[in-house]
Amino acid sequence: MNSAIYVSRIQRLFGKRDLILAERARIGKNTVEAIKYYESAIEEFKSTGSLLFEAFALEKFALFWHNSGMKKLAKMCFIESAHKWSDYGSNGKRSQVVPDLGRCMVQLTNRNWTVALRLSVKPW
Repeated sequence: MNSAIYVSRIQRLFGKRDLILAERARIGKNTVEAIKYYESAIEEFKSTGSLLFEAFALEKFALFWHNSGMKKLAKMCFIESAHKWSDYGSNGKRSQVVPDLGRCMVQLTNRNWTVALRLSVKPW
């Protein structure tokens, strides 16, 4: 097996570890540590080209922001997550993320409508 494949797999393990640590910190109410680990996990997955795990980590990060009351940050992460799910080829999962994004919004704006059209789903 190619050494680049091994390196990629190891880096993905670091991303998974960081995602688990982020969830532990979130449960333990350690917000700063959770943010640090979520960002680290997303960057690890991005650097290895793992769209599946990057989309999942972005979705978890969006839910973290939403539950913390940070609606604009949640919206950005939900939109990015929906794009990653679409890039991965999982239109079903993307269509599940968009309603989560809709629940995150207080009112419908022209920009939200554009995002919904770009994702090829009905606006929320």
